[in-house]
Amino acid sequence: MKIESLKAARIGVFAALYAALSLIPISVFIGAPSFLTLNLIITPVIAILLSPFEAFLSSLFGGIIA
Repeated sequence: MKIESLKAARIGVFAALYAALSLIPISVFIGAPSFLTLNLIITPVIAILLSPFEAFLSSLFGGIIA
């Protein structure tokens, strides 16, 4: 049971981090109406630190929240 709650906590923390970093712009595309956000940097970090299923869920929930 402890491992299950640890997985849920990691998913929640990284989803919140993904959502928070999606609000911070880092650069603007020249000639495009959009901009790059800081969540592009955290996505590979999430993929490295978590298992594939946890990384998928945290990115999914973070994208829905953002």
